[in-house]
Amino acid sequence: TTLVDEMLKQGGAFRENQAVQDRVMDNNAIERERGITILAKNTSVHYKDVKINIIDTPGHADFGGEVERVLKMVDGVLLLVDAFEGPMPQTRFVLQKALELGHKIIVVVNKVDRPDARPLEVVDEVLELLLDLDATEEQIESPVIFCSGRQGTASLAPDDAGSDLVPLFETILSHIDAPEYVEGVTEGELNTDKSSGGGAVFDKGDMGGGSDEDLYLKAVEIVRADKKASTSYIQRRLRIGYNRAASLIDRMEEEGVVSAPDHAGRREVL
Repeated sequence: TTLVDEMLKQGGAFRENQAVQDRVMDNNAIERERGITILAKNTSVHYKDVKINIIDTPGHADFGGEVERVLKMVDGVLLLVDAFEGPMPQTRFVLQKALELGHKIIVVVNKVDRPDARPLEVVDEVLELLLDLDATEEQIESPVIFCSGRQGTASLAPDDAGSDLVPLFETILSHIDAPEYVEGVTEGELNTDKSSGGGAVFDKGDMGGGSDEDLYLKAVEIVRADKKASTSYIQRRLRIGYNRAASLIDRMEEEGVVSAPDHAGRREVL
């Protein structure tokens, strides 16, 4: 949450003369009283004309479920690890969930300005954790950023204090994919699309309607046309509930349309 404060400041979210309280995302009375984050909250910053959406999540072990709840909403994660304490038990829990969803990881070794910091040893501990959790080769080779959330600095080397968060912003833009977004279609485009018989695009009226069999056939058409077979993608394209989308994907697996998920949760279109 302290790091998000600095990302907001350096992303131009506040006026230069604006008085901003510490841990601005912790706006719940209990959070401010106890000095910890309890609820996940979203915000955004702008960097180089790019809008970066952020969900600030709790780090305390008691609220790991709050982190798990929002993982399906994101395209990548910043894995914050204390430069002295290293990975904690809750780190393992939430990292495993992120890896299972196939998310890209950026390892952020935080509080490198602590006098007892041991950043290189912590990086080795994170690598061991990734190996232990059967991360993919790409996830194991995740970039590492050394930063101080309180000072608002980041760098690519532990012995470089850095002067701002530019290295962190640049790594986010280069390593995390942009969100998938399905453009809406006008009535005219929809009629053209239907008459031509091409393209797996359906308007909002078509999405949840029809029988289960019709919905399944639409889902199969989308998967084969777009070569994407994730539950969240089908959920967005058909604008249906997550559980319903998951049942469609399961049926596709049973009927040989898509493969079973690999250890990272990804499926192939067969």
